[in-house]
This record gives sequence, C-alpha cells and structure tokens, in this order.
Amino acid sequence: MGGKVNGKGLVTPKALVTKGYATLPKPLVSVVEPMPLANGRQLRIQPGTQTEGDHLQILSPSGDIEVEIVLTVNGPVVRVRGGDLQLSASRSIELQAEGAVRIQAEELRVLTSKSVHLNGETIRLNCDDDGNPQSHQLPQASPLTKPASNLVGGCSGDNHHH
Repeated sequence: MGGKVNGKGLVTPKALVTKGYATLPKPLVSVVEPMPLANGRQLRIQPGTQTEGDHLQILSPSGDIEVEIVLTVNGPVVRVRGGDLQLSASRSIELQAEGAVRIQAEELRVLTSKSVHLNGETIRLNCDDDGNPQSHQLPQASPLTKPASNLVGGCSGDNHHH
C-alpha cells in the first residue's frame, strides 16, 4: 500500500500522497462475510471495482436485499425495498432531480396546516404522460369534506383562471 498506518489502524492522509498524487489503499479484504444483525438480518459489504461501486447491503432473514447503498463515481445510490420508508426532519425535506420525480402508489395523501403550492408551466390532473385524459372517477364530496372550489381539472394546456 505504501502508506503508513496510525495507531488506530487508519491510513493517514500524508501516507496516501506519493509525488503529488493521492493513491487509494487496496481493500484489506476482497469479499467480506455478512455480519449478523438483529432479527436475522445481515450486513454485507462488497468492495467495488473501477466500473462498479462499493456495495453496503442489509439482507432480510431470507437473503433479500432490503437496504442497499452503492458508492458510484457519480455519487451514492440508495435503495430501500419492502417495509415502510419514513423521512422526518425538524425543518424541511427537499427532493431535487435533473429529470422527473415520480410517485406511484395506491393512494397519495397530503396534509398541511397552510397552503399547498403546485407551480409549473402546466398542471395536469387525471392525464397520462402524453396529456390525454384518463377515465379515473373523481370521488364525490361527502358531507364531511368540503370540495375544493379553486381546483380546475383538465388535460389541455389551456390556461384556466377562476
């Protein structure tokens, strides 16, 4: 490795610099045996290669991957399968993407004590990806709910102002 290991078993940054270039230490183990966790789960770490990133995985008792973090050259990729995903923050949660953000579920509920803001060039309700109307039935307002009086549905790009 050419680096110097400090008393804690860590390679010091100075030990990684050779002639002005940083060198990465080789993994100590090429394949890591899964480590047992609570409830029969296991933690597995797989060092990557130049083309495939490092994998950190939590396996279910049946061996399925439940949580996976892949450290790629473009940044980490996090996957969670099965169970529930809960995000909680004391101030805010932000989602940003260069491309589309898609949410697919049986039902989507939004609850806020203030306004809901949807800002976009066109806001389409009950349309497919091409802007064609879908045959979804909107639920009828019950005596316990107040219908939104300022909601306009439709797929065309027409600008409706009510």
